Amino acid sequence: VKNLPGVAVRAEPAVAPVKTEGATHFRFEGAATVGVRLKQVGAVALTGTRGDQPYFAASVAPALRTVAAAGQDRAVFLLDTSLSSNPDRFNVWLKLLRALLEKNQGTIKQFAVAFFNAGVTWHERGWAENSPASVEALLRRCEGLALEGATDLGAALAAGAQPAWHQGSERFDLFLLSDGASTWGEGDAHALSRLVRSSPRAGSLFAYTTGLAGTDTAMLDHLARETGGAVFALASEQEVAATAVAHNQRPWRLKDVQVEGGSDLLLAGRPGVIFGGQRLQLVGRGAPKAGSRVAFTVEMNGQSEQVVVPIEQVVPSVAASRLYGQVAVGQMEELLPANAEAARGYASHFRVTGQSASLLMLETEAEYERLTLSPAADAAAVAGRPAGALV
Repeated sequence: VKNLPGVAVRAEPAVAPVKTEGATHFRFEGAATVGVRLKQVGAVALTGTRGDQPYFAASVAPALRTVAAAGQDRAVFLLDTSLSSNPDRFNVWLKLLRALLEKNQGTIKQFAVAFFNAGVTWHERGWAENSPASVEALLRRCEGLALEGATDLGAALAAGAQPAWHQGSERFDLFLLSDGASTWGEGDAHALSRLVRSSPRAGSLFAYTTGLAGTDTAMLDHLARETGGAVFALASEQEVAATAVAHNQRPWRLKDVQVEGGSDLLLAGRPGVIFGGQRLQLVGRGAPKAGSRVAFTVEMNGQSEQVVVPIEQVVPSVAASRLYGQVAVGQMEELLPANAEAARGYASHFRVTGQSASLLMLETEAEYERLTLSPAADAAAVAGRPAGALV
């Protein structure tokens, strides 16, 4: 890991770091998964080239003015109890569930919880008062749940957006505690978001990412964007308390983003609204330098504001073009089949597997010709057709 001024580095599982000039090294033995977290990192941009084209990927958190939101006083929590909620992820969900209820007792007066895997089971078929006794009873039951089965996200959203036991007209918000990876039933993002939007009582959907492997971030982003909600990053257990109240801010409508030294800009997840402190992944073409400014133009109640975030650190990395390719291909594939040819060219050029391309081992030029594959043609198409114009 590159040494950055003022940035603390923590490895999971914990191992002794070895520091050399310019970098810190970690050696893991026998670990199935590893993680490295950076604290107080500020705005960092990765820069690199693919062919003769420069690309960048930046992580920025604009400091937006905070305006209190008038949310719903009822909440439905959808808790993923499938096999993919491995113990580590499920423990995070339980801590977050407790914090969401305890930290929002003044706004969430009543709640309901649906446990889901390939089926859906309600904790109670009705609203529970948000009291310490109700929260403790809920968590005691959660601790005895078995994590098993596939993930039917469609069944969970259908049940949560229109509970069969709720006959009143009162509205409620949805909180999805899941990795968003649907492995059973409906898997189309647009069909899933319609389940929420078609309900006259369901409000916004809020979701959370943990940084653990297996999260379908694109699905979570889509569900939140289409329902006027948001996806919040929960980088560590120390951030649970702050993350639990993040949805209480009114969102800002994102009108424009500009970067000095950058063009063809894309935001991962294509957020239409953003919240103060929300960390955004911005990719594009070009090579911004340390000190380059990222300018966000946002609007609320008809009034526009501009928030500027300076890029504090620039790190050369081969991952820059890869991240650009992943975001570009992901957004193009949301519009299939309208732009299938462009999506295939981008996916092939940036080696991004998905709906448009898959891995294939070829050993001779003749095989490329037989399959009508031309890396040079893909590179030329990418150079001549910016992704921003295609999405």
